[in-house]
Amino acid sequence: MIAAIIVLIAGVGFTANINSAKDQSYGNRKTITVITNAQGEIMKAGETGVYVIHCGEKYLDLNAYNLPEKFKKDKLTVSFSGNIKLTGTLEDEWGDLFEVTDIR
Repeated sequence: MIAAIIVLIAGVGFTANINSAKDQSYGNRKTITVITNAQGEIMKAGETGVYVIHCGEKYLDLNAYNLPEKFKKDKLTVSFSGNIKLTGTLEDEWGDLFEVTDIR
């Protein structure tokens, strides 16, 4: 009985943390790493409508939340710069949150 109550309380706290993270604007999050003049390939993540930048040279998949529409093309090679933002637990399914500051 006590174990069930502890699990219930822990679960409620965990859900609250996920919801509060979703309510924050990604741009306001702490910048973890700055990437400058990297090469990558735009990849569509399944049928989700999410596009990521696969950066093989840095072994990264970047969930570019502000990717301009004209770059949302599967297998498009790009040069880019930007900021890797603090990514919360369970938010990294498609890669690290990434703010594009320059892309061509």
